[in-house]
Amino acid sequence: MKTENIVSKEIANELITQYRDKYIKSSYKPWCSSINCKNLPWCYYEELGIKIFGLDDLPKINIPLEKAVYCHDEVDDIMYQMTFGEVLKMITNLEPWEGVDIEIFDESLDWTIAITHEEEVITYGVEIIPE
Repeated sequence: MKTENIVSKEIANELITQYRDKYIKSSYKPWCSSINCKNLPWCYYEELGIKIFGLDDLPKINIPLEKAVYCHDEVDDIMYQMTFGEVLKMITNLEPWEGVDIEIFDESLDWTIAITHEEEVITYGVEIIPE
């Protein structure tokens, strides 16, 4: 991803705090000391009516390609601001051995999409456009 799209750490921390307050159970801890690794937040989503799709369904989500979104990379703990179309391009250009663990949302926090290294797309507040 382009470095000019990186959101400042201060703003990113504020956005992630708001995101986790809205979507993630309070029992979530970023680090699991018993197995010495990161916990991924979407494993702790509140029961909000989330839906799970395959990665192939990502382009069918009803978000305009030009929509400005935040994309938080859980592995590198970096947040980017980009368009939804740029996110789709990044995901489709991944090599087969590359994986992602990201959350996508906009400033409203009315919806979210998590894309996991298991090639699942977990959504809340967005729909798949019927074919």
